[in-house]
Amino acid sequence: MRRFLPVRFLAITLAASALAAIPLASPASAAIPTVTCGSGKIVFDVKKATATQPLVACTNPTATGKTGKAVLNFKNVKAITGKITWNKTGTTTLKIASKAGTAAQTATCVKAVGAGASSNVATGTVTGGTGAALKGIPKGSKFSEILCISAKVTLSLFPKTKVQI
Repeated sequence: MRRFLPVRFLAITLAASALAAIPLASPASAAIPTVTCGSGKIVFDVKKATATQPLVACTNPTATGKTGKAVLNFKNVKAITGKITWNKTGTTTLKIASKAGTAAQTATCVKAVGAGASSNVATGTVTGGTGAALKGIPKGSKFSEILCISAKVTLSLFPKTKVQI
């Protein structure tokens, strides 16, 4: 009987470790909410180095009011900023990094918007905001979108994707 003691001790130790780890797991309701939006026509102002993007059909209506308008500032391409003004719920401010999309993404953009198109991947972090928007989209939330850029420098959301925050 003595030789089974180490096996029992190991089993009890594993069970105790598993039970001790339960409080470390966060409940699903504590996860940062994700917002997704479609996009209307994006207007790029070359002189101001800004892009204005209507956000439509947004999830998390308490934070977004279902729609918003993003203004992205490209004056310093190494420090792109953005501000989303949501439909009567406040604002979200962003710090954004931008890089060229993959060859496959660019090929999809060429099919979608024509020869000479390119793709761009924007990722970032929420740096602040106001009102219900800040409560629903807290600081530190991640931002991402993929854009197609036509040869005439018109911007559009990559086919079958959404803006994610």
